[in-house]
Amino acid sequence: MQSPLTTERIKRLGFFALVFSVFTFALNDASFAFDDNEAKESQVVVLENATIHSQSTAGTFVGSVVVKDGKITAVGAKVKAPKDAKVIDLTGCHLTPGLIESRGKLWLTTAAITETNTRGELNVNDAIDPWSEDWRELASQGITSVYVQQSSTGSMGGYGSVLRVGPHGSVDKIILKKEAAVQASIGTSGATSKDRYAQVQALKRLLESAKKKDKKSDAKKTDDKDSKDKKDEKAKSDKKDADKKDGDEKDDKDADKKDADKKDEDKDDDSLSASTIVLRRVLNKEIPLFVEVHHSDALKQVLELAKKLEVRVVLDGLSKINGMSEELAESGFPFVTGPLFEMGTAPRYRTDADFGWLEKVSQSQQPWALGSFATNARQSRLLRVQAATAIRMGAPHASVLTAVTSGAARILGVAGEVGSIKVGNQADIAVFIGDPLDPCTPARLVMSHGVVIFESQAKPAAAKKADDAKEKMADKKEAKPAVLPERLPESYIVKSTRILRKGKFVEGALTIEDGKIKAFKKGDAAQKSKLAMFDLGDAIVTPGLVMAISSLNQKSTIEDTTESDASHLRAVDAVDPTNEAAEKALAGGVIHVGVSPGTSNTSAGVVGHIRLGAADYVANASIASQFVLNDSARRRDRFPASLNGQVQLLNNLFDGKPIPSIVYVTAQLGELIAKEKLANVKAVDDGDRMAVLAATSKLEIRSAIALAKKHKFSAALYSNGRMGDFAEQMAEQDFGLVVPPLSGTEYDAYLEQILMTEKAGAPIAFAGESVENIRTTASLLVSAGLPPRSALLGLTEGGGSVVGMKKIGLVKGATADFVVWSDNPLNLAAEPLNVIVDGQTVSPK
Repeated sequence: MQSPLTTERIKRLGFFALVFSVFTFALNDASFAFDDNEAKESQVVVLENATIHSQSTAGTFVGSVVVKDGKITAVGAKVKAPKDAKVIDLTGCHLTPGLIESRGKLWLTTAAITETNTRGELNVNDAIDPWSEDWRELASQGITSVYVQQSSTGSMGGYGSVLRVGPHGSVDKIILKKEAAVQASIGTSGATSKDRYAQVQALKRLLESAKKKDKKSDAKKTDDKDSKDKKDEKAKSDKKDADKKDGDEKDDKDADKKDADKKDEDKDDDSLSASTIVLRRVLNKEIPLFVEVHHSDALKQVLELAKKLEVRVVLDGLSKINGMSEELAESGFPFVTGPLFEMGTAPRYRTDADFGWLEKVSQSQQPWALGSFATNARQSRLLRVQAATAIRMGAPHASVLTAVTSGAARILGVAGEVGSIKVGNQADIAVFIGDPLDPCTPARLVMSHGVVIFESQAKPAAAKKADDAKEKMADKKEAKPAVLPERLPESYIVKSTRILRKGKFVEGALTIEDGKIKAFKKGDAAQKSKLAMFDLGDAIVTPGLVMAISSLNQKSTIEDTTESDASHLRAVDAVDPTNEAAEKALAGGVIHVGVSPGTSNTSAGVVGHIRLGAADYVANASIASQFVLNDSARRRDRFPASLNGQVQLLNNLFDGKPIPSIVYVTAQLGELIAKEKLANVKAVDDGDRMAVLAATSKLEIRSAIALAKKHKFSAALYSNGRMGDFAEQMAEQDFGLVVPPLSGTEYDAYLEQILMTEKAGAPIAFAGESVENIRTTASLLVSAGLPPRSALLGLTEGGGSVVGMKKIGLVKGATADFVVWSDNPLNLAAEPLNVIVDGQTVSPK
């Protein structure tokens, strides 16, 4: 049943489809190269010499896949390429089934994304916009299928469907499986256990009501059939002596009567509500019920209801069910979990999510899948971020790969078409130049139903180099890396083949004495020292990570929005380095933080450098001053209310002419504050301190660059706007770039702007309120083309220097602040094994 909104939308789309159907569908981006889908499907393509993760009984092996007419026609270790086939050499690459996102919003109109219902009357197929191009960002991440359903806030939305990724141009071609499931939610509205109980009871009543109507309908059909049979018997008895002609006439009448009876039955079914029809399909086990549930108490009730009514249930979300993890495993119900990584602020029902149960349950044979639980079409591109996070939480690599391929396909009912690399399946294929579940690994090639929908310029030689240290990913059992003991002596030596210095991994040894780095020696030279030596083998050792700009979730405490000129404020005077955000950052490997006063004032105040975990946490109270040209610092009730006014205020400050204060204080105190303001600005003007310039729009960025040029001070641009358009001007003035975390709505366009700026020569740093923020942004930048060295520098000493931090790397004389990792920190599956501050362990694994 279509809602008025989606019905009107479909009408308009139908008109546009007729208009555009006369044109050839073509895209200009060279990375998405296709012109005629049918022509592409008919070509025979051989993908050879890849490590194939088949997700079938064939397992993992090095071999080839043959694709013809959109299907896989051959696969194996030794496959002969057909004559005239296009052969693509993928030596060193990893080939998997196309990844499947089990909870996304791709193809849906903006209105449909938030559309809800309580009686199951919606159908997502009514709200598909076939001309949307958001699929491009998903394709670049190896995603070829997305399960889409109604908003989580609807208690009973309606039908969800599995949709294809790619330039399909029509609703029919986009749909892989229509009406794949029915959506329901428990606990996403209402805040108490009482609310959740009431919602489960409402769902129960809907299902039981539909079941009663189903029984009544069956009983009516039985009565009608019995009555009809009696009439037929009587008619036969009365007419048994009739001649053949009369018999023929009777047969015709009986046939007519059967048709009439059938029409009456259909009419009876049509009179049922859309809700009843949907739920009858659930009760008849024709279609699964996807129930989103996040709390243990609600999960218990849902499991009891599902067992009582014997319906096919797929459980969704499960963000707070540690108390029910054993019951979940025992139930055997398949589940889709997530999001394990939140892009922004989590909704109320997912606040304080705890997926501690996932490690154990993911190792069982219970079918499960991962979803981004996206709130917009593009967020599904973070599926590999979710996968890497699952691995970091303890889920086995092989189990997670299954969860985003064959496991998801089974749960969604499309295993006969996609999800595994085997003969007869649709050619939905993803090829990566390294670990498929490492978000910083670029995709090499992506196919949807045999059509190449994404192809990067990465060459097999580069792929092989990137993969030299890796063998088969599936079922691989790696030796646990060495770690440092919880208690360390005052002086010791740390040795590893992979110590990060100046963005490069080198073999060597660090000598630590009295909390400082006394020396670093390259190579494998024997250490002639009596100090204790800890040989960590191949474990990765990096400087402590850097959050260049952050409030550690204490913006309201740090900021004073009374006056737009808050040059005197120092963030270190108000920050608590032991709050929950700080503790999580430290446990995640962040040691150095540029605490910032925020962006509510034009002259925002002073950025300070603190070291998390250190007894004397203030490393430098004044490393930079922050100036804001964003509209966040404009207010009608104070000066300035415009960009022009902001520029005027800052020019006056640098010319030694502050605006009069509107705060009533004694004359003596007012004079001291005014002097402090001018002194902080003068420190920037004299070159003793950095300037961090916050700007977003083109005009704001242009104004920021002009301000720095006019007053000749060193600066870093803090922006998530189109800074790439000004890359040359920034390079001319030696600007650095502070990168805010991804916003949640723009991904590839934002990453491209950062790449343009870095390529022009601007060093980068990462801002954020959590370690997940900065590592995710860095990882996705590498996937998009940023050199890993630039990303690693940005996460460590390079990022610190952008905002004025000094001597924070693994160099002689620096404080001994470093982290031992399970893997490269650009791989989001990696986690800190040891966090060392002042030479001592502060956060053991």
